[in-house]
Amino acid sequence: FHPHLSWSIDNKKIVFSKYRRGQYGSMLWDVKIYNTESKKAEWITDNMRATYPVWLNEEEIIFIAHQNSTANIYKINLTTKEKTQLTDFSGDVSVVTPALSPDRKSLIFAMAPESGNTDLYLLNLINNSIERLTQHPAVDYLPVWEPNGKRIAYTSHSSSTPNVHVLELENNSTHQITDVGDAVWTH
Repeated sequence: FHPHLSWSIDNKKIVFSKYRRGQYGSMLWDVKIYNTESKKAEWITDNMRATYPVWLNEEEIIFIAHQNSTANIYKINLTTKEKTQLTDFSGDVSVVTPALSPDRKSLIFAMAPESGNTDLYLLNLINNSIERLTQHPAVDYLPVWEPNGKRIAYTSHSSSTPNVHVLELENNSTHQITDVGDAVWTH
């Protein structure tokens, strides 16, 4: 199992990624839903190298899928099974640790484009615009929304050791809130 999973809004289903055999026999991640009432599970992706599923609402799930070293963000409608690609990244791009905003209108995620610098980005789920939120040479990832949606806690390696930082969305300012020599992570 992939460590990232998400409960449905009604708390009756869990969506997660699990290894399984792909089309050509290799092991890859795909997304599966488990219904806690019926005790049944259903695959919702097939050969997509899909991870990090997040419930958008009762009918839609957002996830990250990889093709030829390129990660992109997708949405699937559970009724129609229609998949919609929300981003159009190309090249050697890694996308990890997405988190849905409390109002369910934005998705924050960590991305390492071809330059290799992992920073936080915000995807507006209404118009699909993307904004880069952090720009430090060190890794920034594992975002966690404040319940009111005004701030985001995240892990940054900017002080050489992973520590928790807070990003104020109103003015895009950041500050470190822990100073742990042995490292500490959000999430």
